[in-house]
Amino acid sequence: MNLLNSHGAEFRSPQAERVDLRRSLSLPAAARSRKVATREYLRAVEKGNVKGLRLLALEAHAELEGCRAKSILGCDPMHLVDSSLHLSPSQQRTIRDEFTELPQIINAVRSAKALPLSPSKSLSKDVPAYDDDGWIDSKASMLSKASTPALAKTGGLSGRMTRSENNLTRLAGTLGKPDHIANAAKIQPQLLWEPARQGEKALAALGRALKSETLAVQAVRDNPCLLRVDASSIQKVMPVLISVLQGSSAEAAYAITKLPEILQIERPADVRDCLQTISACMDGNLRDAAFLVGQTTAPPSIKVVARMFCREDVVGEFFRIDGAQMDGKPVWCKPARAMKHVGAKARDMYLVYCDKGVVGGTSQQGCWTFTPHYSESSSRKSEACDPHIVGWAASTVQSPDQIDPGSWHFPAEAQKTQIAGLWPADPYTDAVDGGRQRGSWLYSHPAAKLRECVDLLREAIGLVWCHAKDSGCTRPRVVSAPCKGDLVHLGGTSKFTDLNGFGSRDGFTYLRLSASLADAPPIVLTAWEPVQIVMLYSVHAADEAENARTEQKSHAEVLQEVGFRTSTVLPRPAIEGAPELGPDVFVRSYPRGRVEVPVPLGPGGLPPLVFVRAHVHTCTKDGKSSFELVKPTANSELYIADAVTPQDAAAAPVVGEDDEATPNMTMFSSGELGCTYNTLLKGRQDDSHGDESEIQVRIEAADRLKVAVAWFHFPIKSEADGADAAGSDRKVGSDKGSSSGSRAMSRSKQAPPAPEWLEEEGWKHLEFKVPMIVSRLGERSSPAYVFGKDIEVGDSLCLKGSGPDFVTFTFIKYMSPARPDPVKRLLLREAGLLAAWDNVALLMQTMRAELGDALARHVLARGAVSVPPIGTGIESPSKGSGANGSTRAPWPKLCQQGSASDIQAWVFDHKLDALTSQLGGHRQCARQVLRVVDEHKAHVTVPQMEERCTAIRTILGVSSVSEIFAKLPELMTQDASVFHRSAQVIERYFPIEDLRKHLRAKPALAMQPEELSHLFMKMNEKYNDDFISQRLQERTSGEWIRWPDMVGKPDPEIVSWIGRAGVEERELSCKRRVHAFGTEPYRACAVADALGMIPEIPPIPSAAVQLG
Repeated sequence: MNLLNSHGAEFRSPQAERVDLRRSLSLPAAARSRKVATREYLRAVEKGNVKGLRLLALEAHAELEGCRAKSILGCDPMHLVDSSLHLSPSQQRTIRDEFTELPQIINAVRSAKALPLSPSKSLSKDVPAYDDDGWIDSKASMLSKASTPALAKTGGLSGRMTRSENNLTRLAGTLGKPDHIANAAKIQPQLLWEPARQGEKALAALGRALKSETLAVQAVRDNPCLLRVDASSIQKVMPVLISVLQGSSAEAAYAITKLPEILQIERPADVRDCLQTISACMDGNLRDAAFLVGQTTAPPSIKVVARMFCREDVVGEFFRIDGAQMDGKPVWCKPARAMKHVGAKARDMYLVYCDKGVVGGTSQQGCWTFTPHYSESSSRKSEACDPHIVGWAASTVQSPDQIDPGSWHFPAEAQKTQIAGLWPADPYTDAVDGGRQRGSWLYSHPAAKLRECVDLLREAIGLVWCHAKDSGCTRPRVVSAPCKGDLVHLGGTSKFTDLNGFGSRDGFTYLRLSASLADAPPIVLTAWEPVQIVMLYSVHAADEAENARTEQKSHAEVLQEVGFRTSTVLPRPAIEGAPELGPDVFVRSYPRGRVEVPVPLGPGGLPPLVFVRAHVHTCTKDGKSSFELVKPTANSELYIADAVTPQDAAAAPVVGEDDEATPNMTMFSSGELGCTYNTLLKGRQDDSHGDESEIQVRIEAADRLKVAVAWFHFPIKSEADGADAAGSDRKVGSDKGSSSGSRAMSRSKQAPPAPEWLEEEGWKHLEFKVPMIVSRLGERSSPAYVFGKDIEVGDSLCLKGSGPDFVTFTFIKYMSPARPDPVKRLLLREAGLLAAWDNVALLMQTMRAELGDALARHVLARGAVSVPPIGTGIESPSKGSGANGSTRAPWPKLCQQGSASDIQAWVFDHKLDALTSQLGGHRQCARQVLRVVDEHKAHVTVPQMEERCTAIRTILGVSSVSEIFAKLPELMTQDASVFHRSAQVIERYFPIEDLRKHLRAKPALAMQPEELSHLFMKMNEKYNDDFISQRLQERTSGEWIRWPDMVGKPDPEIVSWIGRAGVEERELSCKRRVHAFGTEPYRACAVADALGMIPEIPPIPSAAVQLG
């Protein structure tokens, strides 16, 4: 019977070891070749270097046991582990597990490598489909269905050795080159324990789908769980996945390695639908859509490792910069704070891809580089490789963690070129996945949900917000980017076939109405900037005739009454499944604020198509938006023809052949003014002049504008001079032989001075070398004056009337650059937000309910553009909130990584910030107030809190209400109207200063308007108002000053108090009588002594006299 030592190994006496040593001397070459590897193996054991001891055992063939596997002190590896007290218990257990696993790996790898090459079974070429059992030819079937050795079914060390050998050998047998799986098993020992039968099917299916044995083996090496996936799922999903990843098998293999749930997709066609949906949200840009999806598979961080004390500038964790890209690939950054120990030498280091190749290289192969220079504002396409890079690796993979170890090149000395000869490869430097959690893969979600999330984001940070359903208005659904095939109306059957300029890339947002509307109320919106509403209707001739017969107003008449006009500039989208859209496009601009848009039903009872976009708002003195923004061109009309309703047409007089219509003006030449200011405000003829005391035109925009006004000297003549003016115009117009110079009117030379208010309001005189020329009845004229002014972002401009001597035309020029789509920019930076539609909907609903629309919109808009510092916001999204929320995670990170409770806490923090601002920065007081509000189960929104704080501040006449709410937090549970009613009751008996003094002393009085009214009603039963007011204001002691304590008391106690006040009044009356009946001069006794008669003594005032 063999004896075993305490470690489970066979006991060997010193004599037996000496015999083994003498026997080993017969192989001096093997002893010498393995001596160094064995010595380093023992050192790796002492240091706890698991990776090192594995490589030494598998690659350098170090001896694991025996007489030569001992240290200089005679300790074998097991004793070294026990004596290495500097290692933690977990490290020691890991090394012991390696001792058990290494012999099994060596045995299995040796058996796998012993298999012959089989080019006929190579998975890198197309083969026929599977049969029922999942196999193709008889040889593979025989190999796969070979019975498992009986020893592999037993326990103990022999059974484990046999099972591992059998599993790896069967996996290697499915490949043309068994060495692939054998080498992979050295790095990933888990391959030895995966079930062989299912694993060889999955490996074969994966290799054929990728058309590469190498990629298939790398995938299962990085994620052995892929061997447990059903082969039919791989065969079904992988072709679609490769196609949506632009045909890259390597990217497909990397995707399923990091996100194996991809292979569980039931309908692979949904992946293409998702790609089309995301592309539509990106304005049809497939490249941006691919980059957006690629961010969900790219690692959030990359860790660069190297030898100790080497490559310090690049070693560390690099964090992905949200939304940053170069040549279609993400960018990672190691912030300078990670190297703060080097002081001023610390700098940001970036991992950037360049498809131009390194400087001095002979090929243009793309490469990943370490560089200290990168700017997010720079172009997304590299022109040349940065000459200041500190390292590079030639590879075109999507992320650096896919680059093989030993591929990174670093300079051996200061060289200007970056070619491989002067920049040798470092075998110890490697870039690996940082291990941080990835977001959800977008292709695994339904396309409809992704579209719904985009619509939510479009409404959250878009132009308008729709009011709630219970506000008595029509609530449309915001559609961010309508596409071909989308429904025109909710519940309808008609669809878009061509948007024709009404898509998201043109700045339009579609408001989809229900197809079953009947007598629809108006759409109520909150416009966050000036907008333009566009409506289109279908044509139905029968309904138009019916409206004319019943004298019912048509939709055109209803819209014209509220300021809509028909546009001749905008095109029309094409639809199918419904009558064709009519030629009229109704447009109107609205200022920022509340917008109420009527939606009359059109022909056939169909609702209109409603689009909205950002637009300059222009209106006249009557508030109507009657201007159209057009490009000034030669021979174009300068006025819009007034819309004529059927009633006006019937009442209008008949124009004879000899009568002439009112002459209109045309632009003969726009001149330098039209080229510089390229947009003309084309309005009605009556809007070009007006009284100087009134506002003629009001302009409001969300962008910076330059406004120029051309002043033409065309006096407004009276009716008495009409005939002479017409005759003069005809005479001038009939002079066909005169030149253009003789036709030009001399009004500009004789024009009166410009109005004084232009200079007072900051208008500047502009001069142009080539003037603008207008034509009126064949007569051409240039402007007498041109004045200009700038409008800053968010401001408005009011242009007064030009008076009777001038006619004005207004031009504008956009100075702000074209604004990017905020939703597109947000999604490119936060790609995972598309998969968080539930959290986005919850956040928006909670914020509108708790913070109010104004503050919620401000927070959402600010969070959509704010970028947290690199490396933050990845973990714990709701932590780190400062007093003003400056360090709080932005809401896009919260929606991706937070839960419902995190969202509630995040909104509560903003609510606390708002109340803290109202209380003058006393955050602890604000927290106490909200705690009391929660205890009373009172739902108080931020607008209500602001209203109540303002009411308390106004009534009490204080600048800070923090002391008031600290004394009585329950004030926040009452409505502001309660405070005003209480103040009105007390104000009947006290002046304003005394009122404020009493409320400051006892703030609870502001919460008791009914109790105050009841108290004074009881007092009025015995005393009148004047008497009560006098006593309450004059008395400083006694029962009267206790009136605040009586508020809210029961009637018996109030009556008793009033009685005590009456007794006090009688006592004071008696004292006055006695005091009046004294011996002092001028008193009753003194008068009696002097006159010899007793004067009349005044009686005690009765209650009837007091009541009046």
